[in-house]
Amino acid sequence: MTFIQIVEFETDQPEQIRALANQMRATNSSPHWSRLTTTRDHNNPSRYATIIEFPSWEAAQESNADPQTQDFARQMGALCSAGPTFTNLDVEETMP
Repeated sequence: MTFIQIVEFETDQPEQIRALANQMRATNSSPHWSRLTTTRDHNNPSRYATIIEFPSWEAAQESNADPQTQDFARQMGALCSAGPTFTNLDVEETMP
């Protein structure tokens, strides 16, 4: 079953977070996720949400346990003015 994690945060340093994410993607030869979407709140431009889709809950847990993911999360958290907070969702239905 597909699993989605939503990571919400606020920052006034989005370029630094983007650079950190790009660095992680460049050095991670096999990401655990199948799709990643980063969004910015239209009404609050310092608020962001990253929607990460995994093939399964188990794949998400592998990602969470990965030292590279933990290092990224620690560095990202230092760049946030609020959050990050995590919402974990089991996908029950998807429609085109």
